[in-house]
Amino acid sequence: MIRGEKTNPNQTKGRIWIRKGVFFSGLVLFIGILFLPLAAGFYGRFLLKRCHPEIALDYLTFALHFHPWWIEAQMEACSAARQLGNHPLAWTHLEYLEERLGGISPESLLHWKMIHASMGDLQIVEVNLLDEWRRGGSEAHEIASSLVEGYIRMFRLPDALALTGEWLDREPGSLKAMLLRAQTWHRSHSPDNAVDSLQEVISMDPTQSECRLQLALSLLDKAKYDEALKHLDLLAESGKMDGLIESRRARCLHMIGREMQARNLLEKALKTLPGDYRLYSTLGQIELLTGHNEEAEEAFRKTLSMQETDYLANFSLSQALKRQGKNEESKAFLDRAEKIKTTLERLNEITSTAISQRPLDPGLHRELGNIFTFLGQTESARRWLMSADRLDPASHSPPVP
Repeated sequence: MIRGEKTNPNQTKGRIWIRKGVFFSGLVLFIGILFLPLAAGFYGRFLLKRCHPEIALDYLTFALHFHPWWIEAQMEACSAARQLGNHPLAWTHLEYLEERLGGISPESLLHWKMIHASMGDLQIVEVNLLDEWRRGGSEAHEIASSLVEGYIRMFRLPDALALTGEWLDREPGSLKAMLLRAQTWHRSHSPDNAVDSLQEVISMDPTQSECRLQLALSLLDKAKYDEALKHLDLLAESGKMDGLIESRRARCLHMIGREMQARNLLEKALKTLPGDYRLYSTLGQIELLTGHNEEAEEAFRKTLSMQETDYLANFSLSQALKRQGKNEESKAFLDRAEKIKTTLERLNEITSTAISQRPLDPGLHRELGNIFTFLGQTESARRWLMSADRLDPASHSPPVP
């Protein structure tokens, strides 16, 4: 300002209002940075208690980005990652937790045990965790959850059902216990029990999308296509496009006589998910059932280019080739299908009875590792072979390719 020049009152007021605006904007920003992550963290913890670990983990991760010192949120994030089967992330949160606590503590030690249990490393923690579970306490439900996760992972399904039954006797109406029991029935390939248990969970909490998907698949096993389609449609409306959901929707539509809708659905899905073998497999089944053998052959060859150990695709391709007079090639795929079928039958035999009777038999663990290697399921193969090596260090398994 030039000396002697009169000050414009309006300009002065304007500068004052600008300063106030900057101050209040900074204050709002500061409060937002401080309290919005805290609100997200508390909401994430609430969601975890309501059995929504995936969404809960997103909110907790956001909160911990701003407040990494928040010990309770670190523990909840560790639990959420464990429940989702993301054990590397669970270990990461456990490391952060120990840093904040200044070393190993009773809380971090308990989470260490629960992660091991959830991973299926039950032989080193099971007895101790069962004792802690039966003593009760604020973490009893988390302890039971981690044990059941491990039982399901290691196909010890009778043990999973027994513990969830004990849990529900202690806490009738526990959504988490009912959810884990329903998942156990679904894994046991018992569609009648699975449907009843899964419907019970959905009636309590209709937002359990993974449970709804398992219910739809169990209804498909019972050939209840109309009922399954209702649940699959709800899932398709509420989430992003998924190959499993879309392929099963198409199958339901075809089985209830709505072939053109099934074809249109698959055509649209394949534009978005061109690398999903399940969509091609379902398309191949529709082509085969409607007598379009060349189109069926093309679809099944695409399926097998992505998933060569798919039993149904191998068997169905052999049928499509046979109908075209390609008998030699048809026999080759039929032989491969029979080999896969025999392997799957042995897998079912081990997982349904043998592993529950002999859970610490390294030979069974190694055989499961070899079966999953053959089926191309490398993560499961590594896990079972590593478990066999822990049980019998003298007999080291070759690396999974």
